[in-house]
Amino acid sequence: MTNPFYPQRPQGSQPGQLGQPTAGQSPKPPKKPFTPPWAPREPDAPKRNWPWIVGGIFAVLILTLGVAATVNDYDSPSAADTARNSTTARLTRTMTPEEVAARNAQQEQARRQQEEQQAKRQAAINAEKARLAAIEAAKWDRATYETLSDRDFALVMKNPDANKGRKLVVYGHVTQFDSVTGPDRFRADTMAAPQDYSFLYDNNTVVTGTVPLLTNVVSGDFVTMYVEVSGSHTYSTTLGGETTVPKLNALMLDVTGSS
Repeated sequence: MTNPFYPQRPQGSQPGQLGQPTAGQSPKPPKKPFTPPWAPREPDAPKRNWPWIVGGIFAVLILTLGVAATVNDYDSPSAADTARNSTTARLTRTMTPEEVAARNAQQEQARRQQEEQQAKRQAAINAEKARLAAIEAAKWDRATYETLSDRDFALVMKNPDANKGRKLVVYGHVTQFDSVTGPDRFRADTMAAPQDYSFLYDNNTVVTGTVPLLTNVVSGDFVTMYVEVSGSHTYSTTLGGETTVPKLNALMLDVTGSS
């Protein structure tokens, strides 16, 4: 029952209540009714996907055409490849028996020419070795040394540089062989023939030789020498000057006496 002392509030929403707009505000839109998760959903509006599908198909087509063009470029032979293939085909073709025989004959001829050239070179080497061996052997053969007249010997002593290498038999008298000259050379007065007296040897000469060869030689000895002309030689004198004399290299030497 109603209390007459408390008037009843009007039913329904009143302006200014919680959740209700105040006076002068527009009313809020009604809320959607709550739908439970298990309730069937209304079908969505169909989406417009066809532009994406068409664009993808177009992109795949362009990519396929590009790959095909690249493969075609690789597969197409260039002019150099064509020429090389043609050369290879010519080289790999089967040769006729006549061509095989001609090729073998050419190879055999080249082989023979090479062997002939090698034989010639070896023959030249052997000839040079034989020549040098003969020269070396002749150095120790006393019969290969020249015996000169006094005049011819004087011409050699006058210009020894022009007579380098000549092999001579020389006679002499040793005038100096000491610590000043050293153990491998001495001074001697020489002639083309043996003399009875030391003062008759009148060509001042420097004679060189190996130490073993000259070990038994001393100043004052008379010697018979088998020599090669070495040219001229300049040395200092005891007076402070210089003198140039013939130089001989003794290969064999005999001491025949002493003064």
